[in-house]
Amino acid sequence: MIAPAPCRFISLTHAGLARTMPHIDVERALKALDGNLELLKDLARMFVEDAPVLMENLKTALLDNDPLNARSVVHNLKGLVSTFFAKASVEIAQRLEDSAAIGDLTPFFTGELDRLEDSISLLTSDFTERGWVDQIG
Repeated sequence: MIAPAPCRFISLTHAGLARTMPHIDVERALKALDGNLELLKDLARMFVEDAPVLMENLKTALLDNDPLNARSVVHNLKGLVSTFFAKASVEIAQRLEDSAAIGDLTPFFTGELDRLEDSISLLTSDFTERGWVDQIG
């Protein structure tokens, strides 16, 4: 098995507490895929294709003031980032999903959506740096 590249870290602030968390947990992701690195790379490529589309769908749901659709889309995004055991991204998505589930879209407009988008961007950069996806842009 190929040794994973060193983790990069993302610093997030939630409830006033700064935390540093790895973008992805390659070891756990590989374990979940029976050590299949090529499958993990394929999933990273799919993530890079699908995440921007889902983010656009989420923004449309927010513009439409549609918490049900926002919840559905953010749930799908959470599933994508969960594949890579990206704990920080999963936590952000979970908070947004929980909020949308009760019809409250406020967190989307008070920084959480930006944090989710930033975490997805960092994941994409991480995949690019590892050579799992082609250079973006």
